[in-house]
Amino acid sequence: MRAAAASVLLLALTGVRCSEPPREWSIGLYRGASPLDLEPAGPNPVLRAADLGIDATFVADPFLLRRDDRLFLFFEVWRTGSGQGDIAWAERDASGAFRFSGVALDEPFHLSYPFVFEHDGDVFMIPESRSQRDVRLYVARPFPGRFELRRVLLSGERYADTSLVRWQGRFYLFTSTDNGTLELFHADALEGPYQPHPRSPVVSGDDCAARPGGRPIVWQGRILRFAQCDRPVYGVSVRAFELTELSPCCYRERPAGRDPLLAGSGGGWNAGGMHHLDPLLDAGGVLAAVDGWRPVD
Repeated sequence: MRAAAASVLLLALTGVRCSEPPREWSIGLYRGASPLDLEPAGPNPVLRAADLGIDATFVADPFLLRRDDRLFLFFEVWRTGSGQGDIAWAERDASGAFRFSGVALDEPFHLSYPFVFEHDGDVFMIPESRSQRDVRLYVARPFPGRFELRRVLLSGERYADTSLVRWQGRFYLFTSTDNGTLELFHADALEGPYQPHPRSPVVSGDDCAARPGGRPIVWQGRILRFAQCDRPVYGVSVRAFELTELSPCCYRERPAGRDPLLAGSGGGWNAGGMHHLDPLLDAGGVLAAVDGWRPVD
């Protein structure tokens, strides 16, 4: 991959154009007793761009969903021909491997970070659409291979990696307008209207604590959120934070678990770094989809 191509990929990921070495992003699986105690679940990566059989440069931002005793994986796929990200999906087969099944959402603009979840019997997705300066809610029609726009939840800023958590009957949206800022919005219904939290931004000026790095999870009565660390370069590691107070008026958090929670291994598929964690409660523990990158020539 040429340096110019790498610059385009980095712009799509971060919104900031700068000089970075070319990277190959892939998807892995981790498992553990809790979201704060994770190790590789087996040989990784479990999915690479080369596995898809389409014109893909990388895969990243994986999200898991279990439905009707089937396990699905939604992720960003960077399409070489169109020069943008689409949202693809795969399903785990009887052998335990994830098989690419198709593109679930393809818009005329770049998409990534397919935050997928169930609510009241439907499957929804909030993908990143920062080039459109909005946050969009999609619904599966039908699941899992097609999503259609349901509502625009926020507009006016280049919102990145929007992540949702439901707590005490309210919906809270975390989103970043830059790598060092974490904004917070809340509503009493999934489709809004969302209003800014009085403590927003809840993180400011810290590019190792702000931008969402995966799905927040309620674990044993604790809310855990994950943030990507983008210092000294984008996508170095993932950090965990425990929300000790979350209400329409108040917000507090503190670091949780080891720091960083996930990081590059120095060799192999995730040699350079990791920037995403999606935990799924599974068999008394946690199964997590992660991503990582290695530098390439």
